[in-house]
Amino acid sequence: MQSGQNVIETIGGFFSGGSRYQTEKIAVVVVYVLIVVATVIWVGMSPDSENELGAGYGFEILEPLNQQIFFLENKSDEDWNNVRVVLNRNYLYKVETIEAGARRVLRPDDFTYYYWVPRPWGRDSWETLETDAKPDSTGPMDLKPKLLEVRANEGRINIEIP
Repeated sequence: MQSGQNVIETIGGFFSGGSRYQTEKIAVVVVYVLIVVATVIWVGMSPDSENELGAGYGFEILEPLNQQIFFLENKSDEDWNNVRVVLNRNYLYKVETIEAGARRVLRPDDFTYYYWVPRPWGRDSWETLETDAKPDSTGPMDLKPKLLEVRANEGRINIEIP
């Protein structure tokens, strides 16, 4: 009881004997601490920021046809606009809108190859061009997914595929 009274007297001493400047300084510090605490609580309560789009992904091989397909699902409550899906940093799929709750089924040949540089990285000149031929314009049917990047006006996500 005595220590609680001492704390109250000490706090009261800050305000009673001080000038207006001292009171304002303490008020600014208290408001700053309250803002920091509120921000930390707000960030801690926010939804999973790793998947700001609310995207779902799946991969399956259709055995009778020996074809692989990809699933991209919009699990959020809002439509995605200006959607760009990049597979393995090389193959691109573009669509204007994916509606909320919708699922897109994609095959490797739905992706177009968009990133070909006709020389190896690190060379200073173009004298020695790449000896490998340019890949087909669409994804090969045996494409092994490693990284899926989804970009839309509403957000983005990178999904690493084991």
